[in-house]
Amino acid sequence: MICSFCKKHQNEVAVLVVGPDVSICDECLFICFDVVKEHFYSTEKVVKAHENTIKLMEIGG
Repeated sequence: MICSFCKKHQNEVAVLVVGPDVSICDECLFICFDVVKEHFYSTEKVVKAHENTIKLMEIGG
């Protein structure tokens, strides 16, 4: 199996998350997370939604 984004083989990465039609390695996942984090934290509305999600996780946790 290979990462759909960087094309690295599963033996070249620490983790490969596999879905029905796509897979992503831990390295690409971290890059994606940074991009999403920058985008979301730049808007107050999304920050509030994120805070609410954390509160829900704390309640359910």
